[in-house]
Amino acid sequence: MKGGGESGGNSWVLNGRKRWIGLGSVADLVVVWARNTEDGQVNGFVVEKGSPGYQARVIEGKVSLRSVWQAEITLDNVRVPAENRLPGARSFKDTTRVLATTRSTCAWGALGHATAAYDVALRYAQERRQFGESLASFQIIQQRLVSMLADLTAMQLYCLQIGRLAEAGRLTPTVAGLAKMHNTRKARVIAADARDMLGGNGILLDYQVMRHMVDMEAIHTFEGTETMQTLTAATPRPAATPLAVNGTYLVHGCGSLHSPLSSVQAATTSTKKPRRSPEREAGGVRFCPNPRYSSPTAGKIAPPSIAFSALFSHSEMISSSSGWPVRRVHICERFLSMPCRVATS
Repeated sequence: MKGGGESGGNSWVLNGRKRWIGLGSVADLVVVWARNTEDGQVNGFVVEKGSPGYQARVIEGKVSLRSVWQAEITLDNVRVPAENRLPGARSFKDTTRVLATTRSTCAWGALGHATAAYDVALRYAQERRQFGESLASFQIIQQRLVSMLADLTAMQLYCLQIGRLAEAGRLTPTVAGLAKMHNTRKARVIAADARDMLGGNGILLDYQVMRHMVDMEAIHTFEGTETMQTLTAATPRPAATPLAVNGTYLVHGCGSLHSPLSSVQAATTSTKKPRRSPEREAGGVRFCPNPRYSSPTAGKIAPPSIAFSALFSHSEMISSSSGWPVRRVHICERFLSMPCRVATS
């Protein structure tokens, strides 16, 4: 939003302009984020339809999301009553809580487009015959379909997990941004592959793939492009409070622990498991059913797909009485997907 708001007694005066406001030309209420000229903080205001100085023009000529009326809005000394200021929106940090939700919807939207594009490509490959056989019978087509399915499954897991986190009240802007970045990136690739597999038919509206492809360009862009999400996730943050019991996770193996999944699995391939152990091993992390290891917030034993949704900030070798090579791993809390029970020394 270019411009800002200033207090005028019992009201606020808003000035500025903003593009790409969905349904901004027809909405009865418009939420406007503007910088307070008094303290420099970003505040939220509700502007009512018909307010003097408020104008909205529909942006025309789009080839993506054509069914959505997006507007360029202009506020010229728009006076807003003091009670129309959102009480919980007093800084940009409050705005990021909204972005966490909207970026989650982008991740889900990307999943929907990618699923539709994959479904069309799969059915087309099964029905279309070439050289006397269906396209799906050729290994190169099978390889492309399997690759699309693998990416689609990863997108589903992202959406499942951010849904669980949101339900638990633990979804952070960083994780939402990662989900948006990952899913929109993969959806664009899946849609492009599906269009290519359909050949000339891929540009026909009869098959809808091209429509999904161009709509994905809008979802990729709004709420922050892939580049912006990368910067959000890469921004250094204060050290998080450890979530594990006694503050550590025990990971068996001596490999590199810089990636959340593959390195840990690689580190455990040469590790021998003791003949008898009261613990269940899951991808190298000792998850213990014994209640004495449970965190007060942990309700279930987390599967490895959840446990390894963490990014390791650093790790160190420690001694082990069991004879297992053990590494203490400190995990950055904002990347941990769900609470879990772990064995600690």
